[in-house]
Amino acid sequence: MEVKFEGNTLENMKRMAEEAGLTPEGFIEVVMEQFCDNKGGRVYTGRWSQGEVDGEKGFRYVPQWPFRPGFKEATGDQVKKWKSGGKKFRPHPTGEWPFYPRLKEGDMKENVSPTTHDFALIGIGGKPLDKASMGFIAFMLPTLGLQPVLLHVIQSEKQAAEATRILESAVKMLGIPTADNIQRTGDIAVEIKKELLSRDYGLMVLGAHGISPGQPPSSFNQKLAMSVPHSVLLVRPPAEALKRILICTSGGPTSDRLVEWGLQIASVAATPITLMHVASSTPGMFTGLPSFTEDLSDLLSRDTPLSNHLKSIAAMAEEAGVEAQLELRHGMVAEEIVRACEMQIYDLIVLGAAKSPASVDAWLRDEVTPQVLSSLSCSILIVRDHNL
Repeated sequence: MEVKFEGNTLENMKRMAEEAGLTPEGFIEVVMEQFCDNKGGRVYTGRWSQGEVDGEKGFRYVPQWPFRPGFKEATGDQVKKWKSGGKKFRPHPTGEWPFYPRLKEGDMKENVSPTTHDFALIGIGGKPLDKASMGFIAFMLPTLGLQPVLLHVIQSEKQAAEATRILESAVKMLGIPTADNIQRTGDIAVEIKKELLSRDYGLMVLGAHGISPGQPPSSFNQKLAMSVPHSVLLVRPPAEALKRILICTSGGPTSDRLVEWGLQIASVAATPITLMHVASSTPGMFTGLPSFTEDLSDLLSRDTPLSNHLKSIAAMAEEAGVEAQLELRHGMVAEEIVRACEMQIYDLIVLGAAKSPASVDAWLRDEVTPQVLSSLSCSILIVRDHNL
């Protein structure tokens, strides 16, 4: 096999290899091993007529690398050199363009901000910590590749000594290394939001103190979970082990990220999952007309963005070695999620929410999430995509 590197690519590769203390050949081996072994490693391609060279059409391609998403373009002469004997292209699972909403067609992104975030902020209050809840958090954060940062907010400097003791106790109970342990004075919600802006947080964790089984989370935690632009893990009294996870996918922009997180957790915990989509009920203005609903097999037999999304995430689960069941429901989204949890015991619910209510779809999703938070008694992971 002959592979040729030229120009800036060759120079940059030599520079990065030297920084890593590797030969260029060793560098290529390391990079390709990471790309091929990582579940996020994919190359999606589609024809690009404007790139035609000597009768060979070009293509646009997406190296879906966990750290550098975005699309690039290849001219026909490159395509002729690269493509396999067959002429099939691997389509993007959503079938939509652009593949990443923050990019416009024709954009060329050489250095795209990472999609991964390094830290998780754990709010530590003055109440006694719950050992089982802290153990659950200690499992979840390394699984998602996040470093914990503990934050305790006091009202007066007179509480400083007690605050230090509380943080030391929290570190010991968590049992995994923390990136930082922070003590602040002021309003709790304000200080939490200020800290979330101070570094690259991917998750906010609430509920380390545990609550009585069957009780909804506090109104403070609910409001905070819905007011921050970050993903949120709301911990409820956890089971001794995760036995089943419900992943609620809308097929929208946040779905890929929440499915990836859900599969990551399920893979490490060796836990089966249910991948559920709720098709909205008929709008009130059409009440009285015949109801048209399709079952899961009908939906999967069609070539639509939603059908392709569901088939894609089912394939992702199979590739990850996770036992998965697809479920299609019809009705009001929040009600159907609650009803599903009444029929099957789940230890964790993974669902999406909008970063900001900038669209009707975002508004509808953020109407669903508060209802789910106040109705369910298991832990909930709310996934928001920072890049949207």
